[in-house]
Amino acid sequence: MKAVDVEAGLYRVAFADIKPAKDFDEFEFSFFNPRILDNNKKEMYGFSKEEIDSLKESIRSKGLMENLNINANNGECGLLDGHRRHEAISQLISENAPCFDNHTNQWVAAKDLYKEVIVKVFNNLSPADCFSRAFDSDSNKVSFGENASIRFVDYCINFRMTEKKIVEMCGKTISWLRYISKLLSKVNKDPVIKDALLNGSINATAADSLMDIEEEQERHNVYKAALEKAEEDFEEKVKKTNLAIKNTNRKIEIAKKKKEEAEEFGDIGDITDADALLEKHSTTLEVKKREKNEISPKINTKNIEQALDEVGLDIESDEESDDESPKATKKPKMSIKSIKDAWMKEIESSINRGHMTEEQESIPPILNNCFIDMIKAMFDEKISYQDFIYRWTDKMIDAGLNLNAGFTQTKSEPEDEDDDETGDL
Repeated sequence: MKAVDVEAGLYRVAFADIKPAKDFDEFEFSFFNPRILDNNKKEMYGFSKEEIDSLKESIRSKGLMENLNINANNGECGLLDGHRRHEAISQLISENAPCFDNHTNQWVAAKDLYKEVIVKVFNNLSPADCFSRAFDSDSNKVSFGENASIRFVDYCINFRMTEKKIVEMCGKTISWLRYISKLLSKVNKDPVIKDALLNGSINATAADSLMDIEEEQERHNVYKAALEKAEEDFEEKVKKTNLAIKNTNRKIEIAKKKKEEAEEFGDIGDITDADALLEKHSTTLEVKKREKNEISPKINTKNIEQALDEVGLDIESDEESDDESPKATKKPKMSIKSIKDAWMKEIESSINRGHMTEEQESIPPILNNCFIDMIKAMFDEKISYQDFIYRWTDKMIDAGLNLNAGFTQTKSEPEDEDDDETGDL
């Protein structure tokens, strides 16, 4: 290890001496790369082949732009964060790929260029400190997913770590941790739902809703139906992402042709514009490919609601009741369908009473009509609230309701300055 900038903690070390964090061990509390907890990214230390390939090309053509962080402990250089960069460089070395040296502006074989690398060194960090460093490192905006964070909390709870220590390590709030801890306690009663939560097949809110179904078979029926809905959503998202990738590739080809034309006629400004456009579309392509890799069938609350409607079941909450009877009455959580039906029933009853409430108070007919149309728009048409407002603005004005009240003042009418003064209430 050779000092480069001791004050900044920068040293030059042999790349071969850097040891990636070891794999997850559920029986030992020791440091590992938390990203491997995400079951959707099992390969290459929690990153997909596409992500590694993209980073490899970036490092190959532009150089290593950011230093790796290591923990120097007992003569070993344990990798804290930078596993993705480490894997990319390892592959470039094994492929003997020519890489750009941004210090000499020359192309050098990877095995020579990365024989040694500059790293930031931390000394003798505990496993807890290492986890804190790993979760805090997010310079490339590749964040830890909910799945990995929940599995990490479950891992820490098994080792009886304190709330304070877990929060310090994973960088979450205490309220989030307590919610997840309570959720883990609930799903411990159902291995199927817990496995789905920990492997990323269902998000936390949806799992929480499922566990409100007391009868196990009913719960599993809803889970299976919701999973089918999630898979349908997954296929639709993949189609949309593939289309976006196809369109971006087309734009890249157009940008390449523009650059070729600019180079042919020797217009420096056009070449610069074409390069900027090409870089923009190339960056977009990388983002879209990453988004595609992130997509997976994952049950959300919408899928749960759809499944409840399909099986004809309402979830009951686990709120306590003051009822002294052996089996307390529980407050139902209504499904989307039951909410729609309940609202329509109340409005239709009002119309049948002559646009009157149960207390015989008058309701303008146009409001009831608006409510009915609003429910249809929300549940059936699924239009935006702006479109709904535009649809009903003219109707309200025609009915004599001035929706522009307070905004009809013309330039010929001087503003009353007293209106801005605040008086006693």
